Amino acid sequence: VALQLHMNTATMTALMAAYEAVDPIAVIIRPEALASFDAGQWAGTGLVSSFEWAGDADGEWDVSMQIDGDNGFSYTAPA
Repeated sequence: VALQLHMNTATMTALMAAYEAVDPIAVIIRPEALASFDAGQWAGTGLVSSFEWAGDADGEWDVSMQIDGDNGFSYTAPA
């Protein structure tokens, strides 16, 4: 799974911990709702295999990361 994210410092701290993990971590990807449409979610476990980041002028972060799932990711449609 390849992700492009924009986040605050508190979330960045959690992602750094995931990047440094040596055992697979639980991953839940839940895109924000788009207007009144929910995008559902993907869930699984995996390891972060690449992680690049850059800070911006507002003290927030732009992140690109790759998570390699060890058993694939399952999709749950919106309710």
